[in-house]
Order: sequence, then C-alpha cells, then structure tokens
Amino acid sequence: AVDADRIRAAASAVPGVTLSLMASSAPAAVEYTSLSAGDRAFAWAEVEPGEYELAMRGEGVREAKQSVVVPPGVPDLRVDVVLERSW
Repeated sequence: AVDADRIRAAASAVPGVTLSLMASSAPAAVEYTSLSAGDRAFAWAEVEPGEYELAMRGEGVREAKQSVVVPPGVPDLRVDVVLERSW
C-alpha cells in the first residue's frame, strides 16, 4: 500500500450525486462519496495503485463513467469530473 496515494475529484456543486470507485479486479466499489450542497471537491485517501473505474450518478445528471489509473509512488492524483444535466 502507498499510504500517501489519494484521488481528488472536482465536480460542480450538485447535491445528491454519488461517485464510486471500482477496481478493475473487484466486483464492488472500493470507495464511494455522496456530494452535499456546496461540495465542490473531495479526496479519497490511501487508494492502492491500480486501474479503476470512476462512476457518477444522481438525480438530474447523466450517469457517467471514466477510467482512472493510479500509478505506484504518486502522492496525489487529481481527476476532474464533468457532470452533465440529464434534462
């Protein structure tokens, strides 16, 4: 484990959006976060190096997924997230 590894995601402030991080080798999310009103950024600490899929869903936004690779030895990794309205 690389304790300093973390994934930071920045999103527009959209309450009720859930972001989940799934390892390519795991059937279930290894991390998840629900954004509240005013949340514009968050971080998951101690994310193991590897390949992941970041999934975003919530009322009023289109579901979206994007691949994320956490390289070994990287102390911080920023992932910008763009959420599109579903209407």
